[in-house]
Amino acid sequence: MATQAEQVEQIRQSPAAAAAVRREQTARRTSRRRAGGTVTRPVRRAARPEVHHRTALIAEFLACMIMIGLTPFLLGRAKSDGSIAHPFIRLTACMGLFFILGLMSSGAKSGRIAVAVGGLITVGVTLTFIPQAAVIARLFGAHPGPAEVA
Repeated sequence: MATQAEQVEQIRQSPAAAAAVRREQTARRTSRRRAGGTVTRPVRRAARPEVHHRTALIAEFLACMIMIGLTPFLLGRAKSDGSIAHPFIRLTACMGLFFILGLMSSGAKSGRIAVAVGGLITVGVTLTFIPQAAVIARLFGAHPGPAEVA
């Protein structure tokens, strides 16, 4: 093997020598020899788990928190089961559920399952949010539909 100074001198003298040095360096990088003489190949690293599972869970969590958190302000105490503590109980339960789903979302398959369960929770919260959505629509000037007239 030539020293680095000799290789630099060879490269300066001829392009063919430069190509040979590059081939030698590439061969040294790509093939590592074990004691037994077998060639080992570079090991591919495992792909990083998908991050979009976490972002979808965060979006579902925020949607649930906003819908549940707006309940006492939009309906008032009289229409929201009479207790101011009811929304806080629902908020705590929802936070606990999404915390567990966040722990589940570390893998690819379990992340998809966690997002699906979070979606079901969000749909359930949305279905209970329909009276509040009607109040928001009235605030923006929407006229009541035939089912709301009474």
